Amino acid sequence: MDDNETFDVFYAKLNEIVNKSFILGKIISNSKVVRNVSRFLLERFQVKVTASEECKDIGAILPEELTVYGVP
Repeated sequence: MDDNETFDVFYAKLNEIVNKSFILGKIISNSKVVRNVSRFLLERFQVKVTASEECKDIGAILPEELTVYGVP
């Protein structure tokens, strides 16, 4: 994720990768997507990522739910 890139743009790119992987026969689990998004978010979002991890088991969070936990 670039410093000037919005989360929506980043998430759209990530979804494109996940969808292309599915077409090629490689299924990427939601928990893996959430873990990777959490790992690559910029430092400015770290507090919100930590809060989302404490609220719910990270493996049970759907990628679409990230905005619910305050990740823009």
